[in-house]
Amino acid sequence: MPRRPWLLCLAALLGAGAPALARPGGPELAYEVRVDPALSRLEVRVCCAGWRPRRLLLEDEGALALLEPLAAATGEASLRPHAEGGLEPVGLGPGRACVAYALDLERLSGGRRTREAQRVGQDLLVRPGLVLLRPALWPANLEATVRFDLPPGLEAAVPWPCLDRARRLYRLDAFALRLDARIALGRFALWTSMHHGRPVRLALLDQPCAFTRAGLERWVLAATGAVATLYGGLPPPEVLVLVRPAPARAPPVLFGQASRAGGEMVQALLAAAAPDEALPGEWVLVHELLHLCTPWTVAEDAWFQEGFVTYYQEVLRARAGLISAGAAWANLLDGFRRGAGAGTGRVLGEESRLMARTHAYWRVYWSGAALALAIDAQWRKQSGGRVGLDDAMRLWNRRHGRLTRPHRALDLLAEAERELGVTGGTQAAAAALAADAFPDPGPVLAWLGVVPSGPHRASLVPAPGAAVRDAIMRAPGGSGNRYEQDANR
Repeated sequence: MPRRPWLLCLAALLGAGAPALARPGGPELAYEVRVDPALSRLEVRVCCAGWRPRRLLLEDEGALALLEPLAAATGEASLRPHAEGGLEPVGLGPGRACVAYALDLERLSGGRRTREAQRVGQDLLVRPGLVLLRPALWPANLEATVRFDLPPGLEAAVPWPCLDRARRLYRLDAFALRLDARIALGRFALWTSMHHGRPVRLALLDQPCAFTRAGLERWVLAATGAVATLYGGLPPPEVLVLVRPAPARAPPVLFGQASRAGGEMVQALLAAAAPDEALPGEWVLVHELLHLCTPWTVAEDAWFQEGFVTYYQEVLRARAGLISAGAAWANLLDGFRRGAGAGTGRVLGEESRLMARTHAYWRVYWSGAALALAIDAQWRKQSGGRVGLDDAMRLWNRRHGRLTRPHRALDLLAEAERELGVTGGTQAAAAALAADAFPDPGPVLAWLGVVPSGPHRASLVPAPGAAVRDAIMRAPGGSGNRYEQDANR
């Protein structure tokens, strides 16, 4: 992701009442978005300079039927269907040229796209690629911005780098309108606070809830603190956390999703009845924040992307003192048991590739977590405790934290082994990907001295790898967490 300061100055607008363009000279694209007070109609004006887009797309081709060109009313260029899909701008003259259109938000959020455009009380949560036409080809040096011109009392919560907070002006990159993200428009609570050296913006959408803003702050502080035990802070330059209360009592966080579409954000569905004290220490926000620090990988490598994050959601909560080491090991044992009993019988590589279709989530997530544990223990054993998976996670974040292209997990492991002087991880992962059996964590757990001692319980017993076991759950430079290292906790 771009590592720009989160609040920058911008030159004056180019043209009275027109969307601002970030920097003259190169190709430019600027959006201006207006909505009515009832959030029933959205109007967009998009202007280009220094180039001419041949085709404009929405992420859902069907949503084009809800789009109303405004050329007749504005006197600007018109839009017509393109033979290859999307819309073709017609009549873009020399210099700076614009097109304008409107969308019926009531129809958009009331149809079949309820996952991508939905009402939350009086607020609207929508996928930006569903309302902002994007060029089919995005020039590498394109400077793109979006400005929200909203009625008094309305807010916009977006994940993109901010150029001018007062004017609600943001910078877009090539991924902002393509990857799965959400923006919120409405009268929700929106505020910013600092957590471990980085600003976190929180948006609490319009639904009754028992938890408070102070409770959300403590929840975020606990999760960012856990991530900081690995990275020394919170790596993303800024994070948006969109909180949507839902009519439920437990667990406190029902669902989470991380996105890096033009900027880092987490969507979280919280049980409306959850009290403040139930939030800090839960695993979902830790898991999603870790996704924002992990390299972007190809879709078929979900075993790596999800599995390594699943491993660390337990390890880092123990390091931060949010759970005990015994509880973290028990959670891992439970996960391995669930993963071993799930799946469709395919080899792990196929399970991972087809996960979105087959929903073999437990098999894929926990296979990856078992591999993460095995690799972590192996590297620590090889190096006498000098090197572990932590070092690879930090290396990958430094080199590949910016979203440029998806990587292959085996390539990342090979890179880490070359740089860190360890071996075996790439080979172990490749073997597991070709096997239809769950990666057996038994040998490494026995070497570490971690054994099940009942439902949701683990005992830590003397073993050759006991020092490695304890180091895995201990923050660097620390002697442990605020819990006793009790195997039965």
